[in-house]
Amino acid sequence: MAAVLFFLLGVAILPYPGLQNDECLFIQPLYGGTAPNFSFPFLGQDRPIMLMTYLGTTKTMVYRPLFRRWRPSVWSIRLPGLITGAATIWMFCLLLYRLGGSFAAIAGSFLLATDPSYVLTTVFDWGPVAFQHFLLVAGVLALHTFYNSGSKWMLGAGFFAFGFAMWDKALFSWMLGGLVVASLIFLLPDIRRRLTWGNVSVAVAAFFIGALPLVIYNVRNNVETFRGNAKIAPEEIWPKTRSMPRTLDGSGLFGYLIREESADHPRGPSGVLERVSAAIRQGVGERREAWLPQALLLTLVSAPFWRRRWKVMAFAFAAAAVAWLLMAATKDAGGSVHHIVLLWPVPHFLLAFGLASAIANRQDVWRWLASAVVALVCFSNVLVDNQYLYNAYRVGPGSSWTDAIFPLKDTLVKIKPEHVNLMDWGAEFNLIAMTKGSLDVRWGAEPGDRETPTEQDLKLLNYFLESADTSVWVRHVEPIEVNLGSEKRFAELARIRGFERRSLNIVEDRYGRKVFEIYRFVKVNP
Repeated sequence: MAAVLFFLLGVAILPYPGLQNDECLFIQPLYGGTAPNFSFPFLGQDRPIMLMTYLGTTKTMVYRPLFRRWRPSVWSIRLPGLITGAATIWMFCLLLYRLGGSFAAIAGSFLLATDPSYVLTTVFDWGPVAFQHFLLVAGVLALHTFYNSGSKWMLGAGFFAFGFAMWDKALFSWMLGGLVVASLIFLLPDIRRRLTWGNVSVAVAAFFIGALPLVIYNVRNNVETFRGNAKIAPEEIWPKTRSMPRTLDGSGLFGYLIREESADHPRGPSGVLERVSAAIRQGVGERREAWLPQALLLTLVSAPFWRRRWKVMAFAFAAAAVAWLLMAATKDAGGSVHHIVLLWPVPHFLLAFGLASAIANRQDVWRWLASAVVALVCFSNVLVDNQYLYNAYRVGPGSSWTDAIFPLKDTLVKIKPEHVNLMDWGAEFNLIAMTKGSLDVRWGAEPGDRETPTEQDLKLLNYFLESADTSVWVRHVEPIEVNLGSEKRFAELARIRGFERRSLNIVEDRYGRKVFEIYRFVKVNP
């Protein structure tokens, strides 16, 4: 039931935001090619194994057969992530049932299924995070099965899942580090009893098989994944800590993924779903924060009643604490919602298992109180979910998620330029996805990135202007530019060379807001 509820909550908001650039990054090898150092020759072809130094092509691999039958769209790109998230909830429920019984399983699965941060980051998956959660829970569940049964198949499955997660996104090292430290603190005697050559061989082999593409990439590129990304900045820990409460209460994506309720150009509801959402909003008022943080504090109060289950709680807390410190101390990473949510579902585990431990062998009144706490948190989660849905249809998505990307694609397809030069971040991989690579989309802002252009910048500028007759340029209109000043500097350098900027089209979103401009450079001074 929890997985079904999660699926329905996700489907409700899924179609409103436009396809976002990072959300479509995985599609690059399918239609845009891959850099040579991110590929590996196999069976006579270069196979893409990495998208970035720390991001693998697992998502590309999964979607490749799908897009042969179902062209890229909001539904074909987002539904697989939604299904993956539902499968994660099912496995999480099973893990909690084995560890803490039926109350923990039901409570934890519904807490996770309704959690706004989990719902939104999984559905839109720009992190990406959907496979990270799935592989984390699958790996822990498999290793717990090995712990009880001694099955080498489960041991191999668990470590394969962890290795595969490292390839999917090397930031999994944060959670992996937390699990390793917690295991050494609380499970060392049990580890020693199972530390045989056979078990070690299976675990190491399975992990490296799962992470094999990442291993190949780092062998060929001088351990670039870790040299380029494992930079420690302890001074960043405290500022990033402020983002944790907003991720826990679900409010962290207002203003980014979905606009604030006070945004301009609002519209009224249409259809049953939007009218129900509006009625809930009018009945309960604006609800931006869920009550998970307060409930977690209540769980700590119940600590004296955990009895013999305290070790499991301490293990989960230690794993999350270590992972958070690794995350927050990483330079220029770990402070955003899509990074913090990688700690999920540990908070929901702590709440569900903690309450289940406190009410074990107690009177029914305590069970009713614990059930009431879970129900109130889930209810508050759903109200925040509804607030996102209400804002999504009423005032629309944030500028990075604008639905103007759809009319932009349609307009460019009608113009049929040989080249589309992007002057701002946010419309590259989503355009490539929607057109299946039929548009030659190029990054054109680089010549204007610096106040004083380099010789290479000027050469690149001339290269773009040589094909001005068959090219169009695309930019965000002010004030929603991302690469501030690049487009103006490019236009000034072009003007000096005798090219005039002429607007072709202003693209608006469904609310009438101006978002993109399509224009050309025309030679006016030979």
